[in-house]
Amino acid sequence: MPCPIFVLLPNAKKKYTSVNQEEILSILRRAKRAFATIESENELLKEICRIIVEEGKFVFAWIGLKDTSAEKKVIPVAEHGMGTDYLNEIEVKWDHSALGQGPTGKAIRTGKTHINEDVEQNPDFAPWKELALKYKFRSSVAIPIQVRKEIYGALNVYGTEENSFSKDVVSFLEDLAFDLAHRMENLRATQELDNMYQLLRKQSIRLQLIYDNIKDGIFLADIFGNYIFANPAGLEMIGYTLKELKKLRIENLLVKEEIEQKPVMYDQMYKGKRLTTIRRIRRKDGTTFLAEIYGQQLPDGHLLGIMRNVEKELQEEEDLRRLAFYDAELGLPNKNFFKHSMENFLKQNEEEPSEAILAILNIDGFNRILDAYGKEVSHKILKLIGKYIQTKIEDPDFWAYAGGDEFYLLMQGENPIEKLHKFFRALNREEASVFSIPLTVGAGYALFPDHGLTLSALLNKATIAMHHAKNKGSGHISEYDAQMKAEAKKILDLQKALADAIQQGELRLHFQPQYNMQGKELVGIEALLRWQSNGEILYPGTFISLAEDTGLIHPMGKWVLRKVAEYIESNKIPKSVQVAVNVSPVQFHSIDFPEMLSAIIEEYNVPASQITLEITESSFFRDIGQTLDLLRKIKKMGFRLSVDDFGTGYSSLAYLMKLPIDELKLDQMFLKELGKIPRTEKLIESMIHLSKHLGIDLVIEGIETKKQADFVLKHSVIGQGFYLSKPKPLEEIFV
Repeated sequence: MPCPIFVLLPNAKKKYTSVNQEEILSILRRAKRAFATIESENELLKEICRIIVEEGKFVFAWIGLKDTSAEKKVIPVAEHGMGTDYLNEIEVKWDHSALGQGPTGKAIRTGKTHINEDVEQNPDFAPWKELALKYKFRSSVAIPIQVRKEIYGALNVYGTEENSFSKDVVSFLEDLAFDLAHRMENLRATQELDNMYQLLRKQSIRLQLIYDNIKDGIFLADIFGNYIFANPAGLEMIGYTLKELKKLRIENLLVKEEIEQKPVMYDQMYKGKRLTTIRRIRRKDGTTFLAEIYGQQLPDGHLLGIMRNVEKELQEEEDLRRLAFYDAELGLPNKNFFKHSMENFLKQNEEEPSEAILAILNIDGFNRILDAYGKEVSHKILKLIGKYIQTKIEDPDFWAYAGGDEFYLLMQGENPIEKLHKFFRALNREEASVFSIPLTVGAGYALFPDHGLTLSALLNKATIAMHHAKNKGSGHISEYDAQMKAEAKKILDLQKALADAIQQGELRLHFQPQYNMQGKELVGIEALLRWQSNGEILYPGTFISLAEDTGLIHPMGKWVLRKVAEYIESNKIPKSVQVAVNVSPVQFHSIDFPEMLSAIIEEYNVPASQITLEITESSFFRDIGQTLDLLRKIKKMGFRLSVDDFGTGYSSLAYLMKLPIDELKLDQMFLKELGKIPRTEKLIESMIHLSKHLGIDLVIEGIETKKQADFVLKHSVIGQGFYLSKPKPLEEIFV
């Protein structure tokens, strides 16, 4: 039986699989706006009821707060819908009497959700049955509004059909009630703080009681920065007694490096502005922690500060960053780190490029060493080389382990060529003296800006130069130059062949299925490009970078989108199956990209909502302002948006909240590290929880083993990988 708020979607991929996603997004948007803007608890509760009815299509919603007196009544404080008079005619309690046995009373008494599947058949609902049927209420659900062990009341929602509340509907309403409860706690705490100042002089005992029950540290200082008060949570946080604290000034709690920021902090508060900052705080015992501090000057000149320990929270973010930017086995900075650092370097050098060198270092005969001495010795060699590089280069130079037997290095400043050659000679001398086995390093490098203005262009040319050096023998270094015509000609030939391939119909699409792991249901497919050249199938890794560098990515990307639209229009792809299309960063940021999308949808008359555009994480954060405008324009057309390779960059959660995205696609490196790094499973689970809480789909790709498939199955998300299915032509998927 369909639910009044939601429509069953066979291809739904969110946490709430039976939920109409547009209605959910609408509810979330309005609820988020209400939480952020409404300062009155009563008005907030009324708005939440209004949102549930107007956006969720339920007939009636009301919120009742519990009366803590001996009567234990449930007091309606907010409602919306067709049952306003219904509340005037009923009485509800949360005790053990007959009036306390309904869903609302039980929810408040037990702290658990209670579902009334059939008003007419539920004996516990007898006191309200006749009146409920008069208003055509046939089912209801009551959800406790609860923070930790404290229950404020219950959220009650009514439907006009029996069994209106599926598991996913109830789960969504429980999440909404959870957020509402925490916002109510914040509003009540804020209200108490507002009252606190008014009663500070006359009612100090009551003030102390309020302060004692607030978990964050609250500090009060005079206009000169001398501490005069702190609540117990604050004193416990810093390890001082109140008597000891009164002998200190604000700067006495700051570590030495933070003290110079004191004038800036004071100046901001003295100007009437609210201070929001993160500072390292020193405890009495000398240990330190990172604290998030909110400060403001009160009307009488006193300085009020609220402090929260965020050390653990920031450490978890750093762990996530380290997993993304450092090799799991070797602990060395990886390609993602180098790419991130290069993006910053290129941005800083857009207008007036300064000379620099991108070099690729390659260990000569490393495969023979691996075969002869094994993985342990090989890893030791890589770590020692990494350690040597780290000790010899200076800011702003940076480096990374690129995998296999290669390292990337960027050198800047005066005479970078001379500096690189000096470093290269010293490195080979170091390696010869450290190991008993013969060991040398070869290198190739390209000049910025002479040889390229992008990372891919510089890497391509440094790679050509590196191969040129390797061809000369061990321990050689080569600069990319015009004499390397043979390599350059190969690239030009490939470019011409690729251009011809687009015109002559040599491009093909294969599709890799995506499954709802819980129900083993096919919910989507990812379009993957192939190039059939002279009877050989070429994969994107061999030509995408070239296409991006030469601009061929634009007609190629357009061909892919047109082909997908053609398949949808001809019903070769069922309407219930989402189609994911990879979008190159170059194509995404092109001026006419939105117009091209609109033209294709109009030409083939297909729903944009069936197409998910997968855009790499780095593309989103290149220019966040411009990106937001572009994403909103694309989203308005109806396309679904996915962050591809999520977790390989350093995403800001604040930006993630702003982006109008529908899906996160977790990079396959996370699954590969399962069982290797203790925190990997927890990090994946935290990202799963984050996506579900935000109402964003999560797709985990790279499932290559049964163990990985079982892990994904346990978390009820979308899975993709060779273990489930290899990429295939479309006709092999939909027979």
